[in-house]
Amino acid sequence: AWGANVGWIAFESTGAPKVDLATGNLSGYVWSANCGWISLSNAVARVQTDSIQQGTLAPNGLPIAWLLLNFGTTNISANADPTGKGMTITQDYLAGTDPNNSNDVFRITSVARAGDQTTLDWSSKSNRAYYVQFTPSLSPASWTSVSTNGLDVSTVSLAGRTNTDEFYRVGAFRPLGP
Repeated sequence: AWGANVGWIAFESTGAPKVDLATGNLSGYVWSANCGWISLSNAVARVQTDSIQQGTLAPNGLPIAWLLLNFGTTNISANADPTGKGMTITQDYLAGTDPNNSNDVFRITSVARAGDQTTLDWSSKSNRAYYVQFTPSLSPASWTSVSTNGLDVSTVSLAGRTNTDEFYRVGAFRPLGP
């Protein structure tokens, strides 16, 4: 990066500059010959995208680049499940899972209750962030967000759960979105 009075800014390994892809918060240091070490660890320094262009979409609504990378063609149904793992190609794309690997799935792997605390575990990916929603009834379902977690997080413990019946769902999303 370059700034008029700062000169070139070097993002190198000594300063360990990092971006938390779930929150956009910056940490570590960058080097400038004109200013020396610049700290990125403050309450103001953060990254956020105003929009994410996903590129040209195929007729099935999925990004052409992703389809070509995974299937070598765009002529595939978004609702197909080529591995039989129970996830459509669209669901694989959204969850960040490999549509060609039957063992790469996005699902809740365990739910445990101890007193008024419920702990959920799920499979996670380093390129996705997650949210957890709750409803006391499926008829009608009224989902409430109870947790938003960072990247590669695969567990959450929720205290104060007193309902006899509780239903949870975990959703994946691409980080740094608007």
